[in-house]
Amino acid sequence: MRALVDWNTVPDPTVFGRWLRRGGREITQAIYTPMHTTFRYVSLRCMATATICLAHAGCAADTSPTVDGTAVSVDASVGELGVAVEECKPISENIQGSIGIFSILECLPADGDEQAKVIVRFVHRGADGQVTADHAVDRDSYSATAGEIAPQFWDGHVVTVDLAQERDGTLLIASLVGERIVVTARSYHTSDDDSLVLAWYDGALVTTTEADGQLRLVEMGADQAAPGTFEQESLACKGETDGGTEHSIRLAIDTDGRVTGLDYLSLSPAVDGTMMSCTIKAERGDGDSEWSYNGRGGSTVALGTFEQGEEDSRDRVRIERDEELYDVVVDAEPVPYCGQSAQLARRIVLRPGSRRCDSVALPTTE
Repeated sequence: MRALVDWNTVPDPTVFGRWLRRGGREITQAIYTPMHTTFRYVSLRCMATATICLAHAGCAADTSPTVDGTAVSVDASVGELGVAVEECKPISENIQGSIGIFSILECLPADGDEQAKVIVRFVHRGADGQVTADHAVDRDSYSATAGEIAPQFWDGHVVTVDLAQERDGTLLIASLVGERIVVTARSYHTSDDDSLVLAWYDGALVTTTEADGQLRLVEMGADQAAPGTFEQESLACKGETDGGTEHSIRLAIDTDGRVTGLDYLSLSPAVDGTMMSCTIKAERGDGDSEWSYNGRGGSTVALGTFEQGEEDSRDRVRIERDEELYDVVVDAEPVPYCGQSAQLARRIVLRPGSRRCDSVALPTTE
């Protein structure tokens, strides 16, 4: 099994690692150095095939879970999605933390329907009882999962399950929030020789693949829209233009500050009191946009697709960076992004840490 490691308590905050199984008896340690935002790898050979657990006081792997010294059983018959299942079996050993025990199970459909979903069930049993959360996975996608599924434990309350395929995969992140479990599912991209590497640093889950780069996934707090969910680190701001149009934009960024996702919305009041909107949304690897970067960390996003051999006349969003600002220029006509009479911004300037845009400008009229 892969080791279950929580590195949040490592004394030296500049270097930490985790252990993961790479096949056979080889164990690889990924050491993350925030000063250089790179990973270094050191391969070791295990002397035995027994389960390895590098644990602090709040983390241990155990096949016989106990709470306060009393043996407990996990009730896997009832899940929050209400899906009837024929059989639930553990994916790995139970994970015993300082406040209870996590179990992760796979539950197969009961009716034999080939279209039915496989349920990945997260169960936490503590002194106050048991809570569960289910995530439904397409049967074919689940059967295509490559290698051993080995959950990992982070920060005393977060469990991750990597549903890796030969290319790409889905990362399930289950967070114990009060008396419930919140599950976030995030797709990621890999090549044939690439695999997802996870680490925990400075209160966030750090994911790394060659295709996606290095991303920080931040847990949403109690004062945010979806507490317990994990979202990619981002910059966001709001601003207004003449006529009462409200503009909001969010830029997802990697650990180098490069933009990897764009989400823009404007709301313009119409004469009859309704609101007309403009929306532009793109994400690197989404199949509907093309991303390129310059040497200064700027980005150009070509929206939509075009036929090879034809002139590339796609709309574009260009994002330039300096040390403090992100300058977003929208080179596009309102159609097809806007409703009638809605206003599409021409330029938006964001400053990290500020919720108000430095400036929002509309296209000039001649």
